[in-house]
Amino acid sequence: MIDKYLFIVNGRFLTQKMTGVHRYAYEMCCAFKRAEIHFLVVAPKKILADYEICFDLETCGISTSHIWEQIELPIYLNKKYKNHLLISLTGLGSVFYKKMICTIHDISYLIHPEWFSKSYYYVYKWLTPITAKRALKVITVSEFSKEEINSRLNVSKEKIIVIYNAVTSKVILNKKQQISPDKFVLTVSSLDPRKNFKRLIQAYNLLNNKNCKLYIIGKKDKVFRNINFEGLENNPNIVFTGYVTDEQLAQYYSEASLFVYPSLYEGFGIPNLEAMMNMCPVVISDIPPHKEVCGSAAVYFNQYDVKDMADKISYVLNNNDLQKNMIQRGKERASLFSWDKSANKLVTLIKEL
Repeated sequence: MIDKYLFIVNGRFLTQKMTGVHRYAYEMCCAFKRAEIHFLVVAPKKILADYEICFDLETCGISTSHIWEQIELPIYLNKKYKNHLLISLTGLGSVFYKKMICTIHDISYLIHPEWFSKSYYYVYKWLTPITAKRALKVITVSEFSKEEINSRLNVSKEKIIVIYNAVTSKVILNKKQQISPDKFVLTVSSLDPRKNFKRLIQAYNLLNNKNCKLYIIGKKDKVFRNINFEGLENNPNIVFTGYVTDEQLAQYYSEASLFVYPSLYEGFGIPNLEAMMNMCPVVISDIPPHKEVCGSAAVYFNQYDVKDMADKISYVLNNNDLQKNMIQRGKERASLFSWDKSANKLVTLIKEL
């Protein structure tokens, strides 16, 4: 009964390690399921064990690359689910499929191509404008990204719909399990040049506080250019943990003295919400998406000024009353964002179409 599906989701994200954009796609699908929406995810065959599948799923093709997304997926859909609406919640979407909604989380590759591998830059520079033009609607994750997509890709504002990220329950602590014996400042992200970790390490070294370590959680990704830390990571008080599970991540958030996110550019910034939900004070770069998401619940610094970064971190670390106030405001702010609200907004849009 193919007509039972309201829409079909591009499931290529299920073959990729879960980072921010993949989490967006997965959590939206889980929220559709909770809302008892009849939808289908079509994915490549090599699905990662990281994802717990709770929704209707079909697999097809032999690839997991852009070839699957641009060729194998539309061929499969045109044979079996012709004229069904396709929703792509990450990446490019299927350029040659006629009836689709695509998601553009941000256009950082156009603003700062030097942060990305050449292959990633050219593929997205060429295909994203085509996808945005052909799509019935374009989803993005903040008003900031909406403005950039409008101005850089010449997509009308009426066509762009903002649907926010939220926090998965797995990254909210449910039980206490000691991860680290240290007092520490925490940051979480892929080791991506735009995350500004070199300046964060320099700011941390200015603190000269041997009683508080810096924990950097994240892994390298081939789509980004490598970061040369030039020996900055040799400080024994700086710990690179690599990839951690959601449950471990929740524990790190709950134990950290504060969370620092020095990013130069974001479309949204999920880790800020994750930290707030785990009652961790948030000190972040002064960029529009951070202010849109965090409001007055965070302390902001100039992301290019190492001394200002160090001063703001020190200011919060040494002010217990401020920390308590930030924890309360952060929890209230983060509670405004919900995967169920976001999924409902998208379903309403689909029904209107």
